[in-house]
Amino acid sequence: MILKICDWIIFYSLILIVTLTPLVINPWGDDQFRLPKEVFAQVMIIIAFSSWLIKLIEEGFSLKRIVRKTPFMLPISLLILASMLSLFNTTSVLFSFKSILNIILYSLLYIVIVNNVKRYRQIKILLISALLSGIITSIYCFVQYFGFDPITHTVNPVQPNVGSYRTTGFLDNLDIVSGYLIIFPTVVLSMFLASAKLALRILFFSAFLLITSITIIIHSIATIFGLFAAFLVFMVFVKPHLPSKVKIGLAVILISFIGAGFFSGKVESIFNSASSHYKRFQDLSSDRLLMWRTAGEMIKDKPVSGIGMGMYKVKFFEYRDKVFDKIPYFGVYEKAEQAHNEYLQIWAEMGTIGIVAVIWLIIGYLTYTFKSKIQNPKSKIKIIGLTSGVIAILIDAIGSFPFHIAPSAVLTVVLIALTVSLQISGECRVMSDEFNTQN
Repeated sequence: MILKICDWIIFYSLILIVTLTPLVINPWGDDQFRLPKEVFAQVMIIIAFSSWLIKLIEEGFSLKRIVRKTPFMLPISLLILASMLSLFNTTSVLFSFKSILNIILYSLLYIVIVNNVKRYRQIKILLISALLSGIITSIYCFVQYFGFDPITHTVNPVQPNVGSYRTTGFLDNLDIVSGYLIIFPTVVLSMFLASAKLALRILFFSAFLLITSITIIIHSIATIFGLFAAFLVFMVFVKPHLPSKVKIGLAVILISFIGAGFFSGKVESIFNSASSHYKRFQDLSSDRLLMWRTAGEMIKDKPVSGIGMGMYKVKFFEYRDKVFDKIPYFGVYEKAEQAHNEYLQIWAEMGTIGIVAVIWLIIGYLTYTFKSKIQNPKSKIKIIGLTSGVIAILIDAIGSFPFHIAPSAVLTVVLIALTVSLQISGECRVMSDEFNTQN
């Protein structure tokens, strides 16, 4: 009875994490968006992990067996170790604790999913639950696009600043909402291709059109590059598993999106924005160039263990002045909470040990998924879709900070874990089929 209750709590906690984390806001607090989502995700992860711990105690568990059956435990352990070692250089242990806590909890979320979500039905329910939040967020972005904002009130009712500049959804920033939505298009497309039911196909395809349209409307440069790379990877790897008619259909869909982008002027806006960023890099007036070079100064100063978790925004001014001494920066930038490049910030805050752990984890994950030996076409398509979604946000992280935002960080971890669960489920199914054939 206790085991069943624990299983129930674990699974529904995971559903609540993927469904409600992007939607939670606190209209009465100073931080309406980021902190409520982060705290909610932390609480739900702790509940899920605690329930799993009780279940393990009841069953009699072996830590060695869990580690052996959970892929990527070495790079995850190294990442946690790097975050701990960074405390040697931090100026505030309590301030750094928040960032370290997130790394530990997101790692636990991955471990809990891999060890508890093993059936196709569970994986499907979790993906659909996450998708519902993506759909709700996208619908709300459309509402904001036309000047209406009845919930978060980020549009001024007297002088409404409408259009793509206010499509923030239940988040507080264009780059943040696009960094969250970027994960969905290839995931939904894979669910559409793998689904046999007409109603689900209609739902998935409608969601694909909606979410992809919003991503193009926002046209954040890092997100656009990530989305393009995700589609490219998806088309290349999914092609052998599709009939010719479906391949033609996918090509028509992508061409239609490009055509719609030109018709609406969004493609022109994307090129103009990219050109503007390139020009600002050339004349050394780019804010991002300043933030990246500041991170570079931090890396030079503390190359091994970093300056301390969460210390980038604390020590920004100290290291920014070193950049001013070396380059004739023509812009004006007074603060930076993030480096707008997750990899540079990890390197700066956790040192070489931290960035090595992250690169090891990324390479290990991509190798694990793309070398999958699962022969079932539907499972293969889903794995490719999930992996392409992860690739999209990994590229977005070059010019943004999605892993510092709870909805996108949680969804990335969930997708990685579900990719592993799909792989394990597929391997178990193959072994079961072979056993039944032999007997």
